[in-house]
Amino acid sequence: MVKNTSDAKYRADASHIAQQRIGAMWADPANLSNYIESSTDISNLLPGGLRTVAELVANQQYQVTITWQAPGETQHNFTTVATISGG
Repeated sequence: MVKNTSDAKYRADASHIAQQRIGAMWADPANLSNYIESSTDISNLLPGGLRTVAELVANQQYQVTITWQAPGETQHNFTTVATISGG
């Protein structure tokens, strides 16, 4: 039961981290290219955590992927895609 609770918290945290990044991008559409990143360390937020932001469609669609790995567990990920225009 403790493992399931931890897994659920990590998933919720990953979703929150991704939504925070998308929110920052929506608030700053003129600088969207500044938010592109690959495997940025977020282990202070999730165990073994990494954040990647990729541009899927030029100046329109962005994918945020959060990965994490608790000790002794397999790697997990959360991915979301947002359309952001105005940049």
